[in-house]
Amino acid sequence: MNKQPTLQQWRRLHEGAIALKELQPWTYMEETDIFGICEPESGITGFCCVIGGGGEISGLIVYRGKSGLESYEKLLRSKNYDQMIDIQDCLSILFVRDYELQPEDIEVMERIGIATKATDIYPQFRDHIPFYIPWFLTQEAASFLIPVLDEAINICLRFKENKTLLKPHKKGQFFLRMPVKTADGIEWEDRWISSEDIPDEEEPNFVIDEVTLRRVKKKCKPADMIWEMGFFYTQDLIVNDPEKNRPCIPFHLLIVDKESGFIFGNALATPKRFHQKFFYSLVESFETHGFIPREIHIKDPELLIILKPLEAELGISVRVVKGMKSFNLAKTSLLRFLKKMTDPSM
Repeated sequence: MNKQPTLQQWRRLHEGAIALKELQPWTYMEETDIFGICEPESGITGFCCVIGGGGEISGLIVYRGKSGLESYEKLLRSKNYDQMIDIQDCLSILFVRDYELQPEDIEVMERIGIATKATDIYPQFRDHIPFYIPWFLTQEAASFLIPVLDEAINICLRFKENKTLLKPHKKGQFFLRMPVKTADGIEWEDRWISSEDIPDEEEPNFVIDEVTLRRVKKKCKPADMIWEMGFFYTQDLIVNDPEKNRPCIPFHLLIVDKESGFIFGNALATPKRFHQKFFYSLVESFETHGFIPREIHIKDPELLIILKPLEAELGISVRVVKGMKSFNLAKTSLLRFLKKMTDPSM
């Protein structure tokens, strides 16, 4: 279970947010003025940018690690903010009116002695993970954000006096504040890094069940068939992820016969656990019907993590293709059904 931030953490966060609000860096910084701060404990870099220069909602966004930076760059290129829930990996501090606060936000402020007034704006802290609904901070997220916020305020102050502070010496470089542990505590140094210097995130923790595969190989016969396999999501369907205790947009797997359009399998999975879930759903399709197809066609290379090991073990040929007609027809039909479930007027 994810622990909530302590009162001490909330006080630190609100103190930092108030200092940021008083500084108003959005009056002299652009969204493209991005800089990195390496969080001392985790070693993960938070890439920070100030928003609000265009008169819209103001605040600070902290993108986590390489995936967060990539999501920031993708949003800048596309300007498609409908994609934000799909790709954003960040922590946000947004300044909002009191009526935009949730009861949980107000409860925290009351516990640390902050009274709300209808005429003022207040910081709202949220955790954004791809395919999850923006949610309240955990203790872990607060621990990450506190030192990053403190140092971000320092950078905003320095930028106010020196507008060339974040100007890279070479294309593709980012200004970085790096913590250095000394006998007297932590000291911060200025550095420049490129995207190649940022460590890659760990690959999905997916383990092939060899015992299950041997059972399938013994029980199921090869069949001269081609299956189309893919997954999709829709914001019309939101479920709770019990592991993270927060709502998410699940991935929906479909396994469809290319020739007949018959659906051999389907499954829902949370974004963080879909590889394992889809593997066992595919195995269940083999065992339920008693045969293994000659080929499986996919469009999304992400599924190769699941399917590549099956080529050698079960003799299945896996092909990445551009189009999957039968899968798309089944997907359209399912999306129409889900839309009717969530919209009674249809």
